[in-house]
Amino acid sequence: MNIGDKRMETPTIWGTCGLEDAGPQPCRVVFIHPEGRFYRVRFTAASGRSFCECFPMRNETRG
Repeated sequence: MNIGDKRMETPTIWGTCGLEDAGPQPCRVVFIHPEGRFYRVRFTAASGRSFCECFPMRNETRG
């Protein structure tokens, strides 16, 4: 995984930004913790609003 990669993640605060459902949504990696503990992605709703959310690094590899 690298900064700028596109991913499909399920946001936990989807209802506040107008995303249609709670299923996986496209997002982009904007930050990776230097020690590989978590990564941050940015979701963008159809309305143009966006928000970031962090996810723990599971079995992800950094490229």
